[in-house]
Amino acid sequence: MTRFIASFFIVLSFCSLETAGQNRIADFKTIYSLIEQKNFFKAKDLYDLKKDKLSKTAQNLIELFLDNAFNKPQQSNKKIELITSNFPIREARTGASKDQPLGSLLLDIYKVKKDNEVKLFDYRSAKNTLRFIIRKFNFLLSAREKKDLGN
Repeated sequence: MTRFIASFFIVLSFCSLETAGQNRIADFKTIYSLIEQKNFFKAKDLYDLKKDKLSKTAQNLIELFLDNAFNKPQQSNKKIELITSNFPIREARTGASKDQPLGSLLLDIYKVKKDNEVKLFDYRSAKNTLRFIIRKFNFLLSAREKKDLGN
């Protein structure tokens, strides 16, 4: 009987951990969706409510976009450095496809990096980041984006 009760609590704890993880992912996706829609004030409000439930990586991801949106480019760049140091890109292709979110998320991060560099009047770095985007994420860019970035 004791083993049954212990097994029950172990299974119950795994289920609650899985549910908590799913909730964190859902919270992140909801906030990121608001950011993609350029609804930054609502994203910030929701982030402030859910921040403690998110992992540190998810917090940094959300904050790098929000810092950029609210004109804090230096803070945003610090978070970008933290995130990109964990996801080094060495190949011409990131290993992600258009259907996989990691590639497009990294593309969005580097677009923010370029925007931060422009806001900081660091045009040389912005140009280098732009070249990096074109070289490493070309397969994710639409024809219009390629033309715009090429200009």
